[in-house]
Amino acid sequence: MEYPYPREFPQESRSRVLAERIKAGRAFEEAEWGARDRSDLADLLRSCILRVFIVFVREGGALVRKGTKNWSVDRLESESQEFLRWLTNYARYGNTFGGAAHQLPDMVSNLDGSILFDVRRAFESSPIWREYEDILLDLAVATSTAANCAASADATMSAQPAVRAVWEDVDISFISDVRVQVNFGGKLQTYSYAEMHFEDRRTGKPNQAWGILRALAKADGVISESARNSIDFIAMGKRIERTRKTLKDHFHITSDPIPLDKGRGYHCRFKIGCAPSFQA
Repeated sequence: MEYPYPREFPQESRSRVLAERIKAGRAFEEAEWGARDRSDLADLLRSCILRVFIVFVREGGALVRKGTKNWSVDRLESESQEFLRWLTNYARYGNTFGGAAHQLPDMVSNLDGSILFDVRRAFESSPIWREYEDILLDLAVATSTAANCAASADATMSAQPAVRAVWEDVDISFISDVRVQVNFGGKLQTYSYAEMHFEDRRTGKPNQAWGILRALAKADGVISESARNSIDFIAMGKRIERTRKTLKDHFHITSDPIPLDKGRGYHCRFKIGCAPSFQA
């Protein structure tokens, strides 16, 4: 069964959503045996649903940023909510997420197919929901800023429209241990760790936050939650927070660049990786 995507949703975006849906289904089947009870199993299923949902949201957000006809923040919100309703029904009653999902209580109403109140409340308490709201907020502010600037330009014939950036506009590539290449809104620049303010003032060397950024680059932007209970993962929280703050200050984007998703771990909303020169 395939979701009836909006006509404007490109094939590559549909493929990304499908790939994440398959990965989430496999993750659920692998982890379901470790669930202690039905409550743990329900938490696991909701996490798997949300990891697919947020991919849909990111792809829809890209359509809004590109100015795709008929795509606005309101359209993104309504389409995302409909996709979540469909996916919740599909995950609970379909076969992709394994037979164990059928053992859980209903997640959608038998009357109108809407997500049940307790299930929606659990969704909305998730870090992924915060990322969803951040995407809507960033796009709403960007749209408003662009509209205001355009109106001002029309009035004064001098002002230029300005669109506020979002994390999805950022692409960071490590070209060495101490330098990165950044593509930000189509503008390509290189920076050292010091130029991006990742310098330890006591030693002049890269600080721990730079180490976190480099680790994220090596892991394609994801630090798995599989080590969640380890001392290193717990200690990482403060380093991640320093990394977030430095990135926000550098790029002047206020929303969270590295949210923590239950079931997945820390993941970057921006693109990050290592260039071939990094391995040389």
